[in-house]
Amino acid sequence: MVAVPGLTESRANPTLQRRPLAVSVAAVIVVLVVWNVLSNTLPPGGQLPISVIGAAGLVLIARRSGLEWSDLGLARKNLGDGVRVGAIAAGVLVLALITAAAIPDTRTVLADGRFVGMELPRALYEMLVRIPLAVALTEEIAFRGVLLGMLMVRTTALRAVVISSVIFGLWHLLPGMSALETVSGIVEMSSTGVEMGLVAVQVVVTGLAGVVFSWLRLRGGHVASSILVHAPLNSVSFAIGWLAVQNTSF
Repeated sequence: MVAVPGLTESRANPTLQRRPLAVSVAAVIVVLVVWNVLSNTLPPGGQLPISVIGAAGLVLIARRSGLEWSDLGLARKNLGDGVRVGAIAAGVLVLALITAAAIPDTRTVLADGRFVGMELPRALYEMLVRIPLAVALTEEIAFRGVLLGMLMVRTTALRAVVISSVIFGLWHLLPGMSALETVSGIVEMSSTGVEMGLVAVQVVVTGLAGVVFSWLRLRGGHVASSILVHAPLNSVSFAIGWLAVQNTSF
């Protein structure tokens, strides 16, 4: 298992520091913005190819900037440790989600208008294809692989984790605003301030989730660790919400 580096210790690579890495980081941010906008404006079927292209483009930028596969959490030698760390954390998470699903309030929070009228084939596609690939896999490569890796060669791990997690939280601003329109657990919004407050909460929560994902990536030494937690977190939560809307007994 890969030891977690000291959060306040700089892992800066002197060779990379002399290169215009800041330009590459700026390019990564631009790609993330375009990717985010397209994913939230194109028809649902367009998210997967856009996400794959976006993640591949970011990896290309990072590699051309001089980063090694290990800097990106994608080194083959660390894959085994990454899978082990992720599998253990995922098992605990899934057990917690299943337990929480027995609580009616939990099902109410996760149930929203997106699931109304959604047939089983579409739900299975969401849970088994779109969420694991277009969300968990590509987002982890982008944020805990490329962005975190590029920042860690310029500053301390702690700063890199904080910065990348803040950006990850902001990444959920557009989907948060979109989901707000269909949340069934809220009967009526009293003001625009309440709506924006709820979106802000989602941004903060996903930002904190980014910190946890970053820790897992550093602990396992590979993005596989965070992917294996991110995917079931979203997919199982989706399943709970979908089943609640279908009035299925737990």
